[in-house]
Amino acid sequence: MRPGSKQLGLHGGNTPWDAAQDYHYRDGEIMNGLMVMSYALSDAAADDGGFAVVPGSHKANFAVPKRFISLEETGPWVLRVPVKAGDVIIFSEACTHGTWPWRAQHERRSLLYKFCPGHMAWASPYPSPADAPAIEYSEQLQRILDQPYAAPGQDAFGAEYRKPVP
Repeated sequence: MRPGSKQLGLHGGNTPWDAAQDYHYRDGEIMNGLMVMSYALSDAAADDGGFAVVPGSHKANFAVPKRFISLEETGPWVLRVPVKAGDVIIFSEACTHGTWPWRAQHERRSLLYKFCPGHMAWASPYPSPADAPAIEYSEQLQRILDQPYAAPGQDAFGAEYRKPVP
């Protein structure tokens, strides 16, 4: 985000249900579809803007009202999360989250790492070693770069994993 950038507003949340952004607890187990790590590359004080989250919303059974999603109306239910460069915010995509308008004079920079079971990945297919035949890839690296899997097999480290779904 550059100085003066508008907010992204709120998005995500567990309602309406989306398998990739699911969170539920059953029989003593927490199950979550997509986890996110936001690694701060720059400082963001609470008054600067940046990351916003509605705590506990991953357990919601009601959709967030539109006037809240647009941040047209806010209150203590939407937290401002200050970070220092090097801090990491870990959250479930099932939480209602977004960004406040950016008010600081420096750019807000962060890296987002998203983790989920392979068969639930919602990214489009990505290049494979076959797309760059001039580069020699070890068998292990080819397996690491392979698409997400959902059938029995063995991963690049020798552990069980799932084969691609056609």
